[in-house]
Amino acid sequence: MSFLKNPYLPENEISLFICDPHSGMKKGFSSYTHLSVLNGINTHPDMTLCPLFSNDVAVCPESYSHYKPLEDYGVNLIKGSTTLKKEYPFDIAYNLVILKGKLFHNLKYTDKVILKYLEERNIEFVNVKQGYTKCSTYIVDEKSVITCDKKLSEIYESHGIEALLVCNEQIKLRGFDHGFIGGAGGKISKNEAGFFGDITVHKDYERIREFLSIRGISIKILAPGPLCDYGSLIPLTVN
Repeated sequence: MSFLKNPYLPENEISLFICDPHSGMKKGFSSYTHLSVLNGINTHPDMTLCPLFSNDVAVCPESYSHYKPLEDYGVNLIKGSTTLKKEYPFDIAYNLVILKGKLFHNLKYTDKVILKYLEERNIEFVNVKQGYTKCSTYIVDEKSVITCDKKLSEIYESHGIEALLVCNEQIKLRGFDHGFIGGAGGKISKNEAGFFGDITVHKDYERIREFLSIRGISIKILAPGPLCDYGSLIPLTVN
């Protein structure tokens, strides 16, 4: 068992991961239920924690005791300074993307402990308006993503990251009109992209399949039923 070198990008089959308890995943560590965040996204792992590098994981302070058992697996929990609130944008502090040596987020609201951690590692900061950056971004590999946000796709492209722009209307999200592609799954190995539900019925499925196939990545459906946003699958270790 070893930790990921880069967030969300496993090099082998994942062995330890965090997921929403509603996702149908049987073996994952269940995410924290945050009573001050809107119902429907309050169990999403990408709202209450952020994987950093190696075994470092930043968590919101109110979830620290919930995630503390992860330390038994060698995870180094880093307690953030931001307490989450119901109103946007005061719920987005940990919902960020780190890719290609850059942080993509609405920097005004990024947790300050995370900013300091990344600054010390010479990570470049890229400010974006989309506060739900991770929700809106499915990380494919070190140089490509899938997103439902047009402006975000343009920013990724300007930083040398190829972005496939897809629609989000067919992605279910409890309590909302629709969810986001980034929250609808996650990489489960270097060459497998997992999705929470039947992505084959998504109107952009063929474009998604081709985008992944070109990169040698196959699709695996992780749960029955329609494609749903459960706040990302967050891999921590691989076999």
